[in-house]
Amino acid sequence: MKPYNCLKIFSIISALLMFGQEVLSQRNEAEESKDILYLNGKIPNDRLSVLQFMMYQRDFSNAKPFNEISKGVFTHQFDGDLKKFKDKNLWMRLTIKNTHQKDTLTSKLYFGERKVADVYERKDAEITKQNIVWRKKSEESLSKEVVEIPIKIAPQQTITYWIKSTEFINFSYFSPELFSENVKKEYNNEPDTLLFVFLCLITGVCFFMGIFALVQSVYNKDSTYGYWSFYLLVNAFLFFAELDHLYCLTIIQNLKGELYYHPWSVPGHFLVSMAYILFLNSFLRIKEHNSKIYRYMKWVILFISIGFAFAFFAVSNYELNLTNFAGTLVLVTNLLILILSIKIFRADIPQKKLILVGTFGVLLGATIGVCLEVFELKNMAVFLSVPIVFYAIGSIWELALFSLALSERTKLLQAENQTLQQKYTENLENELSKQSAEINNKNKLIENQKIAQLTNEFENKIAETEISALRSQMNPHFIFNCLNSIKLYTLENDSKAASDYLTKFSRLIRLVLENSRSEKVTLENELATLQLYIEMEAMRFKDKVKFRFDIAKEIDQQFIDIPPLLIQPFVENAIWHGLMHKEAGGTICLNIALKAENLLRIEIIDDGVGREKSAEYKSKSATRNKSFGMKVTSERIELINQIYKTNTQVEIIDLKDFNKQPNGTKVILNIPI
Repeated sequence: MKPYNCLKIFSIISALLMFGQEVLSQRNEAEESKDILYLNGKIPNDRLSVLQFMMYQRDFSNAKPFNEISKGVFTHQFDGDLKKFKDKNLWMRLTIKNTHQKDTLTSKLYFGERKVADVYERKDAEITKQNIVWRKKSEESLSKEVVEIPIKIAPQQTITYWIKSTEFINFSYFSPELFSENVKKEYNNEPDTLLFVFLCLITGVCFFMGIFALVQSVYNKDSTYGYWSFYLLVNAFLFFAELDHLYCLTIIQNLKGELYYHPWSVPGHFLVSMAYILFLNSFLRIKEHNSKIYRYMKWVILFISIGFAFAFFAVSNYELNLTNFAGTLVLVTNLLILILSIKIFRADIPQKKLILVGTFGVLLGATIGVCLEVFELKNMAVFLSVPIVFYAIGSIWELALFSLALSERTKLLQAENQTLQQKYTENLENELSKQSAEINNKNKLIENQKIAQLTNEFENKIAETEISALRSQMNPHFIFNCLNSIKLYTLENDSKAASDYLTKFSRLIRLVLENSRSEKVTLENELATLQLYIEMEAMRFKDKVKFRFDIAKEIDQQFIDIPPLLIQPFVENAIWHGLMHKEAGGTICLNIALKAENLLRIEIIDDGVGREKSAEYKSKSATRNKSFGMKVTSERIELINQIYKTNTQVEIIDLKDFNKQPNGTKVILNIPI
């Protein structure tokens, strides 16, 4: 090949390579220009959103050094996927070039409600760490702090910023913006205090009315009030969810326990619609009046159930596009309910006027609110431009009319019940008059026989009642005496003795309570109770009281029944009036034997001062207690003799010594068994 041709080919190849390199360079510059924000020395209109120029890189480990982060891959600008921005450890990159020939670009980069940890900037080849400026928001704001990054770029200079965010608060307030240096950022994009108070008020009204309706449902056993309560409580949740969302209260979280952007009020709207239809069916009894409307209502409920499941999935899984689509389905739900209301209006269903008027009001408010949300016409700083406000106004209108409808329904039910009650009373009076005539005729034939029989039964009932009353009097009297014993002993502050005393007292109380329920108890049980009582009195008087039981061998204590607490008053009388006045104390002997086959003989013997000496001591309380216990026991014995046709006898003997001085008392009880 000739040298000329070689040179020609080489020139063509070189030209092609240079052209390809220039095209590739232009392409790279075009690609790079998408990531660079070009500003001509100032911020247009003093304010500019830079969200679309942000590049991002996730740091799941939160352990990568900045050198590794800066060399890593940053993906393209914001594409609507909020999951990328809700990461706790997120690096964002922003490149700004000042294209002006003379003016220096000075501004502030506002990052909203994201916690910013580190900020790095690169001028030419030098990378430095920049300070972070935190500002308190205005007093009217319910949020805490915001971050501002100072920006200063010389003419024809390009600066890249790397910003590390450690916490996501709420995307509705995450809109990175550049502000001119002389402009003070006003954080007025949050709802005002009037809206906060209004939502709190409507939430409280719905909640407490729902609780009241629930109580009425349980008390009156009325399912309509139950559905009304469900509807009110769901409305309360809806307003609370919207309140939590608008003011970033972070009370409600998603299923992963993270802070959220998507409002739970979206699935709440479906719940409200379902609760409304259930209440409507119960109140108007649509199933009974019109089967076609009822079938249509079931299809609407099915659609609402699917919409609720879809909205719940979208909100809980942080899907922005799906949540917006679910909000659009709310409009379809409102349309279906509107068609249902028209069908009910055209049908012959009673008590529908107030319900339908209230329904049209809340549908209008809900539709306006959803339209403001879907078409992005809302303005959180203007009260009447917040979507939930229109639904709340419609709900207030609906609650008022529904309450009137329920009151009217209650009046109609009361009138209907009164009519039924009057008819029932008339029929009952006629039936009673007929039965009374028949009964009067029959009573004339058997009146004399019944009077005699009833008289006999009545006398027995009176006697049994009197015995029961006297037995119930003995128990508090007996317990009162035991408590007097405890009172004196516990004052001595002897813990061990007090513990033993209380143990005996608890056993005694249990036996007394068990015995008081029965007309008769076994002799063994009665003696066990009596022994406990004497032991307690002996402990109280420092062992001055001694006792002895002598029981005949032929007596079977488990098969002999006697009236409960029949012996105790006599033993108590011997202690209080016989042994208590004797300095050395004394002994009580209880002798039990069978005088005959069906006659039990019980002797209570004490060696006290005797009845005559006791009368000389003027112990008024003791005398009063004695007379009460002895009187009740005497009355019980008389009634027992009357009912069981027995002859229980009491004999009291004054004992004398060799000098015929009082030496105690003997009480003899003869009890038929």
